[in-house]
Amino acid sequence: MEPIAFFDVKLSCSFRAFYSLFGYGFYPVGSYDADYVPREKGKGLNSLGFRVSAAPTLNFAFGRIVAVDSLSFTWIHMASLGPSISEEFYVEPVSNAVMKLRDFSLTNKVYLMYEAGELFFRRTDRELLFGINHYYFTVPRSGYTSSRISLAGLFSVPLGEKTDLTSVLLVGLFLKDGYYSIEEGKIYAAAQTAVKWRL
Repeated sequence: MEPIAFFDVKLSCSFRAFYSLFGYGFYPVGSYDADYVPREKGKGLNSLGFRVSAAPTLNFAFGRIVAVDSLSFTWIHMASLGPSISEEFYVEPVSNAVMKLRDFSLTNKVYLMYEAGELFFRRTDRELLFGINHYYFTVPRSGYTSSRISLAGLFSVPLGEKTDLTSVLLVGLFLKDGYYSIEEGKIYAAAQTAVKWRL
């Protein structure tokens, strides 16, 4: 266990913009219970909004085993650009769920990882972790939930004295979802790369 890093809270506020320039954009729907229709290129609207999030996180470490449990409270405010829309709901592209233009959601992410960097690299400033991830997402107002289990991998390498490159890969299955099910064999895959600068 690492007492100094046992608990932390991340607060964030971000500006959002959806544009139909590349055939995507903002997709309004009639209600939480509207039949889900995959987003069609060329029919999206332009939209602006912002997202506020608070994420308390618990961190544990025992030898090379690392466990992280993060609970995120997120509030989203969206507004249409151009012609006004009568619908009060839209398809949220990050979670793939129907939400109100002003809505909130809860997300819980649990990681159980093994630190393997020292087994593959001589340099101690490079990180390599792999393990499993459980993801749970819900929109309380609608009762929509999504749950999935994934294999997870993380690689981090310094690019300079104050710059790091981090890549994350997730591959797994939906356990429960409003649109997918484990019986359908839907595979979830996601990759993310970020460059971090420290002041």
